[in-house]
This record gives sequence, C-alpha cells and structure tokens, in this order.
Amino acid sequence: MKRAITLIVAGVALVLIFSQTNLLSRSKLAGGSFLSRMSDAVPASTPDLLRQLDELKQENATLKMQLLGQNIFKPSTVEVYSSYPLNGKREIAIAAGSSQGVREGDAVTWGEKVLIGKVISVSENSSIVATIFDPSWEMAVRIGVSEVNALFKGGNTPTATLIPHEGTIQSGDVAITASKGFPYGLEVGKIKDLKDMAGALFREANIETEVQLSDLRYVTVHN
Repeated sequence: MKRAITLIVAGVALVLIFSQTNLLSRSKLAGGSFLSRMSDAVPASTPDLLRQLDELKQENATLKMQLLGQNIFKPSTVEVYSSYPLNGKREIAIAAGSSQGVREGDAVTWGEKVLIGKVISVSENSSIVATIFDPSWEMAVRIGVSEVNALFKGGNTPTATLIPHEGTIQSGDVAITASKGFPYGLEVGKIKDLKDMAGALFREANIETEVQLSDLRYVTVHN
C-alpha cells in the first residue's frame, strides 16, 4: 500500500515538473519573438540618423542659395510696355529680362495658349518680343481636327499658305504651332476666307488672331 502511494506521489511530481518546464520554454520563445519584433521596430542607429540629418541640412542650404541667387519667374505677371501712339505690330517690349529668367527664343503667349511671338533680345529687366504680325515671320502650323499641314506667314493680316487639298478644312478651324522651337499646340488663330482656287496646287487662307497687340497688358513667357 505504501509503495503504491509512493508511486502515485512520484508520478504527480513528474507531471508537475514537466508542466513547469514546458511553460518556461514557451515563455522564453514568446519573449524571444517579442524581442525580435521590437528589434525590427527600432529605427536606424544614431550615426545613420545623424548622417541623414546632415544630408537634409545640406540640401536645404543648397535650395536656399539657389533661391537667393535668382528671382522666381512668374510669367502671368509680365507686363507689356505701351508703344502708343506708334502701336507697331512687329515688336513689343515686356517688363521682364534675364534677372527674371527670360531667355532669347522663349515663346510668348496671351494667356497660356495663344501665341504672340518669341523673345529676340533680353536686357536685365526687360525684353523685346518679335510678334507673329512681323512680315518676316514664318513657321509650320497644323489646322483643324485633321491637323492639315500649312505654312504660317506673318503680317498685318497673317495667312496660312501651302495648304494641301487633302484633308478637310473650313472657316473657323484653329491653326496651332507645329514648328520646332515652340511648345506644340499653341493657338495661332482661326481660318478665315479659305481660298480654294481651281487648278492651284495649294490652298491658302487668312488667319484671324484672338487678340490685338494694342489690347495686351500681360503676357506669359514659356522657358
């Protein structure tokens, strides 16, 4: 009887020891997993953070120097000087120059999309713009939905010439810039008085512009 009781007590003791050992092992594993997750969440080492902070400071200093070294160009606020009473159409003068970021060859528009001309001379705070009304002005354009090729010629009444017979064109169709050196798709004007003469190799038309230079007060410079 005593032996049986002894065996029972020994068995219970073994069960308790095994249970405690298993629980401790699981606790260690859980603790290790938690520490591993915490390690993953810890940010980069202090030297790395200091290096990144130093790089950001250098970039910030560079940007400040760039801003101090140049004015921010705001094309929508460029004023047009008056040429009254002469009101010549070949050129206009604008109140922005190299200090404001204007360069020779920059396209000049009324609003954002209507071509006025291009910059041909730049001073420190002003520039001269040759306009599409200059008789020597020529550039490639495309007309209408079909984008029919044509040659735009400036003048008091600009014209579109060398218009092929292929492609549908009608009065009111818009002519857009398609010449290298200008942003593609700027509006030049609308077709008016399309001339389709019998036997002629090409057609031509007058171009009706959207704005009169005498009405200009502000322009946009695309650079």
